[in-house]
Amino acid sequence: MIAVVGGLMVFVVAAHHVSTGAMTLGAVVAFLGSLGSLYDPARNLGQVAGRFRRAAAGAHRVTDLLDVRGTVSERSSAVPVPRVTGRIEFRDVHFAYPQGPEILRGVSFTVEPGEIVAVVGPSGSGKSTLVRLLLRFHDPIAGAVLLDGWDVRDVTLDSLRANMAVAFQDPYVVQGSVGDNVRYGRPEASAREVARALKDARADKSVHEFGRPSSASVGPRGERLSGGQRQRLALARVFLRGAPILVIDEATAAVDSETEELIHASIQRFARRRTIVVIAHRLATVRQADRVVVLEGGRIAEIGTPASLLRHGNRCYDLFAGQLTSNGSVR
Repeated sequence: MIAVVGGLMVFVVAAHHVSTGAMTLGAVVAFLGSLGSLYDPARNLGQVAGRFRRAAAGAHRVTDLLDVRGTVSERSSAVPVPRVTGRIEFRDVHFAYPQGPEILRGVSFTVEPGEIVAVVGPSGSGKSTLVRLLLRFHDPIAGAVLLDGWDVRDVTLDSLRANMAVAFQDPYVVQGSVGDNVRYGRPEASAREVARALKDARADKSVHEFGRPSSASVGPRGERLSGGQRQRLALARVFLRGAPILVIDEATAAVDSETEELIHASIQRFARRRTIVVIAHRLATVRQADRVVVLEGGRIAEIGTPASLLRHGNRCYDLFAGQLTSNGSVR
């Protein structure tokens, strides 16, 4: 509106000067031409301040994120650990958040290389806390978490986490292509390796609906993907990473039963060379495990094979009774 009114005023004043002989028509045309050539640069200059404010706000958020300190610090004596075989040991582990009650109370168990162990229990029993301690997002207040005999507090954080790949139940997906999101597991991976990881996670057919993985956009925060597609993308990411230890927080919860069965088959093949810890909420996942650890009240209530624990009277049976039919099969 201001530009329109300003333009009309210029024409009125110019017409007045021409009519009084103060300016020639040629001079007016030259002036208007010069004014038009200056308009876009002046408008763009006026928008610079707004763009700078928005950029400064974004930069402030980035610097705030970079300045965030972790809940644990690396010891000055920490050493890099090489690629591990995958043996995990929780040795009399106790944990509590600051000013909070004790969440884990003397938890002890081992996971052997190549073994699939499902960790189950009611909400608040400490399942996710075990994963955080393994990744060393927190340190136990007593006891130790060992990786191939190394106390995780004695090794560098980068080398510790390089030996692990994690698939969370609600994975984070960023704007970009399917291939870009999968490559967060291993940025230098080739297109063929990305395609193989998508196939192993049974995500290849569903993502092809959006086009080629190298160019198919997932939208801001992955809004074009369904819950199941996001979880399969997260699994493809950890398959591509190829770490000796895989931690899955029930990353198949939003997929249909047929796809879940195919994913479990891929995990079984993957486990021949890897150690897998699964935070399980579904019976089908539990039955794929070699052993089951049942947590309750921060302690181990039961530990054993799925067949031995899924019997009447066991705590594991009580947790999954609603998913069992009368003959013991999965509903």
